[in-house]
Amino acid sequence: MLRKIERFEKYLVFEKGASEHTRRNYIGDLVQFADFLRASRLCLDKKGERILLGKIDNLVIRSYLGFLLKKDKRSTIAR
Repeated sequence: MLRKIERFEKYLVFEKGASEHTRRNYIGDLVQFADFLRASRLCLDKKGERILLGKIDNLVIRSYLGFLLKKDKRSTIAR
């Protein structure tokens, strides 16, 4: 997933002209989501090494939003 995040970061910078602040926050949110998926063992391959993006569904996203609410991460939720 890290490579996909890096590609998205390049897209934000070079194609969208996003500010440093926007880039930093979006990438931070995606890294935090990836960390959540690994820690909760959601959407991982059989070896538990790779995040399988195709397995991310509404239930996984709701679980993540619940996790953020518990941590009071309102700015991340709003994005």
